[in-house]
Amino acid sequence: MNHQQLDEFLRSLDAVEEIQIRTGKNVNDLEPLGFHITESEIGHEILRMQGKYFFDSGSIYMSKHHRFADMPLHNHDFIEMNYMYSGECRQVIDGREIRLEQGQICILDMNVPHSIYALGENDILVNLIMKMEAFSTTFFGRFSNTGIVSDFLANAVSRDRRHNRYIISFPAA
Repeated sequence: MNHQQLDEFLRSLDAVEEIQIRTGKNVNDLEPLGFHITESEIGHEILRMQGKYFFDSGSIYMSKHHRFADMPLHNHDFIEMNYMYSGECRQVIDGREIRLEQGQICILDMNVPHSIYALGENDILVNLIMKMEAFSTTFFGRFSNTGIVSDFLANAVSRDRRHNRYIISFPAA
């Protein structure tokens, strides 16, 4: 697939987006896949997304985020990376509103409550989700020095640490 084909694929409407563009309501195509409602520490309902439903063929799963409806507050048991391919999006992460612009990346640790406001037609957000098993000692051996990303991932895979962090890249110059 070349860049033009990828761009056309990402901008095309999928079945969920066709419904969401008509109704403006979130189509929870993940409900049969393990969304569970839990109570957060701040008293709001949070949908709990379980990674076991995404990783039937490996420890990494990639998808385009559905546009045209809000994604409700949720958290999960895997690391999520959002890449803003085109346009922009607004998210609320751990109670703080942030904005991703084209070219920016946001990496979320496990258990970080977040929601995403409805994306418009030209707002293309790509999700890359990873199980902890994706990060081996070989993976970390490839980092030449310590830095914010390697420190973040080392914390994320540690079982004795609190998992509530996220990082956002600066906008491209």
